[in-house]
Amino acid sequence: MKASKLSCVIFIIIVLVIGTFTTLKVLMRHQDKLMKVASSKIEESARKCYLDGKCSGVETTLENLIKEGYLEKQIHPISKEYIDGSLVIRCVDFDCVTELKK
Repeated sequence: MKASKLSCVIFIIIVLVIGTFTTLKVLMRHQDKLMKVASSKIEESARKCYLDGKCSGVETTLENLIKEGYLEKQIHPISKEYIDGSLVIRCVDFDCVTELKK
């Protein structure tokens, strides 16, 4: 009788540990995908700005893209706050990259 109770407790602990790690991994992947989507939207708008000739130089800011009408104010997908307008987007040969932080 004691052995079966111990087996049940060990089984429940194993299921909880596996479930916890799986849930954390799924949440992290989801957050990474949200960040990738938000970054690519900003980068695509910067690329359009450079192609239209309204942005020049290697770097532009999110505030400049909003001022030029390529984007509206962006909301951070995880914190749900507005993204700082001083976010820098670097474009070299129309390949734009930004470092949006979690």
